[in-house]
Amino acid sequence: GVTLALGMGATSAAHAQVRSQELRASEDPGEFYSAAMQKGDTYVLIGEQSLEDQKASVAVSGDGGATWEVHKTMATGRLVSGYMFDEKNGLVAGAGTEGAILKTKDGGKTLETVYQNEDNFVDLVFSDPANGWAVGKYGLIVGTTDGGVTWEMLASPTEEDLWDIDVGAPGTLWISGDQGVVGYSTDAGASWVLVGLQMTIFETTKALTKPMRGIVADGAKAWASTEWGRVYYLELE
Repeated sequence: GVTLALGMGATSAAHAQVRSQELRASEDPGEFYSAAMQKGDTYVLIGEQSLEDQKASVAVSGDGGATWEVHKTMATGRLVSGYMFDEKNGLVAGAGTEGAILKTKDGGKTLETVYQNEDNFVDLVFSDPANGWAVGKYGLIVGTTDGGVTWEMLASPTEEDLWDIDVGAPGTLWISGDQGVVGYSTDAGASWVLVGLQMTIFETTKALTKPMRGIVADGAKAWASTEWGRVYYLELE
């Protein structure tokens, strides 16, 4: 079973001092970056289509963000999520006319497609260098057990768009998506259970149908977020 709890946000009385510095990856105002990957001193920003040539851009820094090189990819659309195995090798998930998973062998400077799907990807996660999963439109879930060399479709508990996936305890995965979808798997994605979330407005309780845009897991616990500052706490029993 799953234990549920609802939080409405919190405030903190303690305030830390924060130092900030702009690290500009590109002077081109048409470059937009939506996600980041990091391993050691290598930072890779992946992003949206460039306004100039309609290709997704990648910015790479090998010195912790002090200097950057922008590289044009052949990927149309946008790159949305990624994972670095080491400072040279990694994988990126993309969305465009179709979904794609791409690999890099040179720290993000070039990308090569390793898997395509007719539906777009939104998020990518790995539990270790061998086992990974990606989710996307219309309940899309795919998995790999060989470090992203090959991917296979996994059974999905929903046809709603999935927005996020995260790894909890060994073999445990959590997903979130449209129409209040939150689900979990305890067998590395072979099967799934949907959690029926509810919301109360003006003393009326009904099924939650808001999009669950994000979920983060830690062991048997997970936190899923939606609109109006609502955060749902879930725990496997």
